[in-house]
Amino acid sequence: MALARRNFLMVSSKRGGETVCVAMTLIETAVANGVEPLGYLNWVLSNRRDVERRPEHYLPWSENVPDEIMI
Repeated sequence: MALARRNFLMVSSKRGGETVCVAMTLIETAVANGVEPLGYLNWVLSNRRDVERRPEHYLPWSENVPDEIMI
């Protein structure tokens, strides 16, 4: 996070800042749970319609995370 601070200076709006925070939270939570971040984000975004109905199914600590994106 400390390395990203200078990059956050380029966020020019409140909405952009909120988007960066959400993305960083998803990435760091995936890493903390032993999930490869890019694969996790691709998996979640490719199933985004289902995420709205069953968000608990797509949490990084869920049993439903595909084995191929586990670290």
